[in-house]
Formats: sequence, C-alpha cells, structure tokens
Amino acid sequence: MNPAFNPPVGERPTMEWLPVAALSVDASYQRSTDNETSRTLIRKIARFWDWSLCQPLAVTRRADGSLFVVDGQHRHAAAQLRGDIDELPCVVTAYASLSDEAAAFVSINQQRKPLGKVDLYRAALAAGDTEAAAIEAMITAAGLKVAPHSNYTAWKPGMLFCVPGIQRAYRVIGPAATRRALDLLAEAFDGHVLQFAGQMLEGLFGFAAKEGAASGFDRAAAVRCLSRRSQSTWVKVATQRRLASGQPRRLAMQAVIAEVYATEPRAAAAADLPPRISPPPVPRQPAPAPVAPKPEPAKVAIPAVRPAPTSPPAAKADVAPKPFKLRFANFEEQLEAARRLGVIERPVLRTSDDGIRFGVVGEIL
Repeated sequence: MNPAFNPPVGERPTMEWLPVAALSVDASYQRSTDNETSRTLIRKIARFWDWSLCQPLAVTRRADGSLFVVDGQHRHAAAQLRGDIDELPCVVTAYASLSDEAAAFVSINQQRKPLGKVDLYRAALAAGDTEAAAIEAMITAAGLKVAPHSNYTAWKPGMLFCVPGIQRAYRVIGPAATRRALDLLAEAFDGHVLQFAGQMLEGLFGFAAKEGAASGFDRAAAVRCLSRRSQSTWVKVATQRRLASGQPRRLAMQAVIAEVYATEPRAAAAADLPPRISPPPVPRQPAPAPVAPKPEPAKVAIPAVRPAPTSPPAAKADVAPKPFKLRFANFEEQLEAARRLGVIERPVLRTSDDGIRFGVVGEIL
C-alpha cells in the first residue's frame, strides 16, 4: 500500500439491480426536487433515457431491509416517470446510522459537484452538525422555517431561504445578535411571506449587533418601526441610500433601519424612571371661626287674588290664559308666590336695564 494514502475504511459495497418501486428517498437530508430546475432535469432524463449515461445509484440498505437512495434520486424519479424501467443498477452500502448515511450523501456530492448552500445545510443538519443544529434551533425559536426551495411564490408565511447569510452572521456577530435579528424580522413581519428576508437580514444583523446590544435598546420600538413599512419599501429605500452614498447593500439597509428606529417614540420602562419623590407634608390650618348664619330676608306678603265673577259663556270655548308679571328678590320667592297663587308654574327669565327680572306666566285657576 502506498504510504501516502490512508487505508480504506468501511465495508465493500455490492452491485445489485434493484426494483425501482423498492427504492425510497429520505427527505431529511435529500435535496428537494419540488422546483422547476429539478423537474426540468427529471423530464429531460426520462425523455432521452440512455443506459450508457445511467450511472449506478448509491443506495443504502438499512437494518430493517428498506432501501434508500443516497445519490441518484433524479435518475430514480425519471425511471418512475417513464414507467417502463423496472430495475436500476445500484451500489448498495450498509451504514451504521442515519447520520453516517447523511454524511455519505454530503461527501459524494461534494466530491463530484458542490451542492447548493441550503442543500448542504440540510444535509449537515441531518448529519448532526453542531453549527447547523444551533442555527436551526434559532430559526425555529423565532417562529421561522427554512423553505424547501427558492421559489418564494410557493412559500408559506415565516419561510426563508437565506441560510448562507444566517450562517455568516452566526460566525461573525455571534449567536446572540443573530438570534435578536431573526426575532425582530419574525415579529415585525408576522404572517407575511418573507420574500425579501435576505436583504432585510443583511441590515438587521448589523443593527442587532450595534443598536440591539446598546443599553436602553427598545425592542418594541424596533418592531414598530420595522412593521410600519413593507419589506419591498425597506429594500427600495435602502437601494436609494446605497446609490446615493455608495455604501454596500448591507450597510445601507442597516443605516436606514437605524435612522427610522432613532425617531420611533420609546415606551418609558419602569426601571428607567427616576425614583418617585414623596410630596412635602401639607401644614395643618387652624379651623375657621364659626360664621353666624345670615338672616333670611323677610317674605313679602302677597294678598290673595281672586278672579272677578263673570257670566257663564253662552257656549263652551277655550279660555285664553291671563298672563301676569311679578318681580321678586330671587327665584325661590317667585316660585313660592306662584304656588300660593295657585297658578301653573312656567318660569320666564327676562332682562331689563336695571337687572334681571324674574316672572311667572301662568293661568289663574
């Protein structure tokens, strides 16, 4: 054996022709084929099937005997689509665990052709990678989810596809600021399709690392200022800022977010308020001297008034009320006089040059 090489590891695989119907795909680490690129490739392979180009599929046989495609799912899907391919050539290997199986998937694809970064993230997550697991935990805790593909028109609210940016932030600004930015995005745009999540997070990572880590940071105010604009409006304003200032895109987005946050009203926190100062004691005042009651004015004696005798009317007719006017010192005396006269009380307030005149207009009973 050449000393420059490491000794071979693992057991030798077997070459087998396996039924297409017996093969399955584990979505926990396999890349999604639910996108136009994959669908186009599958249709192309199916239409122009060429056995000379059909490389053996990498397949694992698990402990329960089930067979899963580790590499070659597009060829497998194309054979299923055709319907006239019953068996496929396979290199069958037994792995000790699902993690080893997922790690083999990553190694095979990295050695042949690099996968997409999100696909690699999924595979690393399935393989038990520590960083991938920590990032996934933060995304999930924020109420977000990695989208299965990059076609945002088919995303559900809360899905995002900007995993590379999140990984970069995790390594540069740290887990705390990364988590803070994800929380702000999720809360400000709750219920929205996060079409511009990547560009928003470019600025939010810097904002969360600077303003978010400062003393007195008002999370509620930050969420309010973010939610006042749509994602597309933020991107438009940041683009204008970038073109005018020459800043990189992430710094332009960070700057416009920080400027709007600075003008957002803050809610006074109880811990930030100065201690309450007790008011000084109020000096006790001596009790006021008793005041002699003011003598009531003498009541004016009003002679009884009787209507003059009249002849009964020839025919029953309405009798017009007889108005009269009286002047008294106050309104209470007026009402008392009206009651004594036996009239229907209807007070009338009149004014004259010499003051207020109180009167009662009524009908003599």
